[in-house]
Order: sequence, then C-alpha cells, then structure tokens
Amino acid sequence: MKAIPAGAGPGGRTGAGESGLGDRGAGDFAVAAAATSGAALGVFEQAAAAANVTATIAPMLINTREENPSVFMPPSITTRPVVVSRFPIDCPALRDLLLVFLKEPRPGVAKTRLVPALRPETAARLYRLLAEEEVRRTAPLALEYRRLFCFTPPHAGEAMAAWFPGEELWPQPDGDLGVRMAAAFAEGFRRGADRVAIIGTDVPWLDRACVQESFAALADHDVAVGPARDGGYYLLALRVPQASLFVGVAWSTAAVLPATLARADALGLRVKRLSPLTDLDTLEDLDAEWERLVPLLRTEPGLAQEVAAALRRPPPS
Repeated sequence: MKAIPAGAGPGGRTGAGESGLGDRGAGDFAVAAAATSGAALGVFEQAAAAANVTATIAPMLINTREENPSVFMPPSITTRPVVVSRFPIDCPALRDLLLVFLKEPRPGVAKTRLVPALRPETAARLYRLLAEEEVRRTAPLALEYRRLFCFTPPHAGEAMAAWFPGEELWPQPDGDLGVRMAAAFAEGFRRGADRVAIIGTDVPWLDRACVQESFAALADHDVAVGPARDGGYYLLALRVPQASLFVGVAWSTAAVLPATLARADALGLRVKRLSPLTDLDTLEDLDAEWERLVPLLRTEPGLAQEVAAALRRPPPS
C-alpha cells in the first residue's frame, strides 16, 4: 500500500487531478495526514471528517512510521492521522469510477486503421499523443471521481505502468470489445463503485466536465451515452451492470449506437444522450478535425509533418 503521491501524469506532467493513486488492490486504503501543525485539513481529510471515518488503522496497512514516514505526523502535531477508504462511506463523489480504455502505443497495435496512410510507427505516436491529451483533460479534481486504466494487450502491464506511473491499472481480458467492456463494468462495480462510466482514448477534446455530466445524468437515468459521429459512442455510463448491452453488437461499425439504444429501449432503460463528439479513427476523421488537432500536433513537429503530408495539408506553423 502506498500513500497518495504527488504523482506525475503522462509524459511526467503534473497538475491538479493528475497525481497517481497507487497500484492498490480492491480493498486497499490510502492514508492522509496534515503536513504541519495548525494547517488546514486537506481535501481527503475533509472528506473523511465529513464521512465520520475513524482513525483506526486497518491491519492490511503498512502502518509503521519507519516504513512510511511521510504518511504519519510528527509527534508534535496533535491532530491525528486520518484513514480514508478507497470508496469512503457517505462520500458519494468518490464512489464514481471512470474506466479508461487504453491500448499499448506500439506499432501494429494502436491506430491500425490509419495504416498504410500513416506508417505504423507514426500511427502509434499519434495515438500516444491523443491518449495523453484525453487522459489529461479527464483527470478529476479531488473528490470528483476515481479512474481505473484498463489496458490491452494484457501482457503490456509493465509498459503501461511506465506510461502512466502511479495510476491504477487493470488488464482487459480476452474477447471482443463487448466482452471486454462488460468485464470492465463488472470489475468497477465489484470494486464498490455506485456509478461507472467508460471512455476510449481517441477523443482528445473529451473532458472532465463531460464525465461529470454523465455521472450526474444517472440520478434520473439508467444509462448515459455520448454519441460519436461515426455511429458509435465515446462514453457510456451505468448505475448497475447491464451486460446485455454488449452482446450481439457489430463493433467498429455505424450500427453500434443504434443497436445499443435499441437494446436499452427493449430493456426499459432510461437513456440520457450527451452532446456528440468525433473520435479519431480514420484519415477522414483527422481531416475533418484538423483545425482542432493543430494546437496539439504543434507539440510534436515531426509527427505533425507526417500527418499533414498524409492529409495533403501544409504542416502546422
């Protein structure tokens, strides 16, 4: 078990909401304590105080000052340490979980629909850039929601941990996209979440406000869905598992959203539709969203030149 670090986000970036959550199991806890005498309680301590969480240290914790000195207060500080569970009692915001579906950014694995218009290496670099931007934009502020990074292929755990250090990782099982999504939702609810949403990583303008909107919609809907302009969806949120939504769907086709909505209607589920967005799967998608992509591509000039050449556009200046 680790204390919550002031971790780095993708590419070593840091900032609000990008600190890592540690590689913990389903029942782990995080320990938070005031750093200086008289300092105001931090956000997690406030949550624990509001939830009336006790300061009892669970036996599963590594709870010696010698092993984890940073998570215990100096003897001169009278405020006791606070133990905050992964999903604290009476703290609903932390019972929302965002599943982030990721692929290893390796040539031949990521963004294969862009090949051969782009070299496999270029497609993988572009995917890495898009994914990092979406991960950055959907990073929650304190007490908003948790994230679980669901990756494929399953053997890429070491590479994914190096890519997103400190984040909580879960390998997707074998099977088609529907099987893997259903399993990820089941895992999220098994971990104690009340509301679970799932996103891919090819919509770099998807942000935390949209994620929060999907969770809020579940107050009076059973499903929240973010339609993608290609006929799929970029986000799906549920308040209970709905495995049948993922059965018999022709994935990666324009039939995905209609089939999902028809299945939800047959099940009597109330559906909230969010604003449509474009996910970037094909060369046509890149061309249609070129103006929005340019600021992001400027951060990698070499990549920008290759993508612009494939689109027969001048490279971003």
